[in-house]
Formats: sequence, C-alpha cells, structure tokens
Amino acid sequence: MSAQQQQQQAGSAPSEKKKEEKPQYPPPNYDLETYAKQYTGHGRINRLKFIGESCKELAPAAFRMALQELKSTTNTALYQEVCKLSNTPVDSAWVESTDRKAQLQMERLEQELNGFKTNLIKESIRTGHNDLGDFHYERGDLNSALKCYLRARDYCTTPAHTLDCRDRVIRVALEMGNYAHVTSYVTR
Repeated sequence: MSAQQQQQQAGSAPSEKKKEEKPQYPPPNYDLETYAKQYTGHGRINRLKFIGESCKELAPAAFRMALQELKSTTNTALYQEVCKLSNTPVDSAWVESTDRKAQLQMERLEQELNGFKTNLIKESIRTGHNDLGDFHYERGDLNSALKCYLRARDYCTTPAHTLDCRDRVIRVALEMGNYAHVTSYVTR
C-alpha cells in the first residue's frame, strides 16, 4: 500500500466514526417541581432563579415557580428582579401593599427593641435584635440582618443563645458569600 493510500485511510477514519452524542440538557424526564421541593425558603427561590437564568427550556417554569414562591414572602426587591429577568409584568399592587405592611412591621419591631433597651432586659433585647434580623432576612436585606444578628450576640446569656446567634450569622454570611465570617464563626 502506498503512503498516499495510507494517508487517505487515516484521514477518512475519523469521519467513519460515529459522532458522539451529547447529553440532552435538561433530560427529557426532568421534573422541576420535584427538584424544587428539595429546597425551602431562600434556597428554593435562588435555585429556581439560577435554573431560569441558565436553562432556556426550563426558564418559563422556573421563573413562574420562583415568582409564585416570592409572593409568599416580603422580598419585593427580588420579586421585581425575577419579573425583569422573566419579562413578566410586575404586580405593582402587591409590591406596594407588601412594602407598606413591611414598613409598619419594621417600625413596630424597632419600637419594641427601643422599649426593651429602655428596660435593660438582656433577654428581650437579644430577642428584639433577632426578630429585627429575621425581618430583614425575609425582606432580602442581608447586610441589615447580619448587623442585627451581630448586635444580638452582645446580649447572649446562655450557651444555647450563643449557638443560635452563631447559626443565624453563619446562615446569612453563607448567603452573602462572606466566607470569612463563616469561617470565624464555625471555628468558635
């Protein structure tokens, strides 16, 4: 066999091989609802948002589920962001109503905390800071939530309170991507 014939055979060999089939994304039997049910709260919403942003085929269902989940929270900023990503009209009435209720709740929580500080009851002050932190966390204001949880740390009187405070700080710091805080609170 001549050298030219060998080159032709070598050159034609790859074309004779079957093309490798790429996996189909998402798989045909992918059940987004079952996947989303594995998560709760912020984790579920963030997962659905990520899927909506990264998978065209699942985007409509993922964004619809995320918006439905967000309507059961008070996080209007994230709701508006997901509406923008999904080209869905914003429910302005719901946003305004939720913001109004949230403002009233925040004022009430701040008044309670100020009353606790006036009476100098450590347990109540700690609880007040935690309640205010939970409120900010639910609204999606993670910086304010972290500040409240860090303030609550000064009023911990038992090891159980300290552990609860650390758990809250770690949860928020993880969501913020502030791994330095996570590391320092895990090692304590």
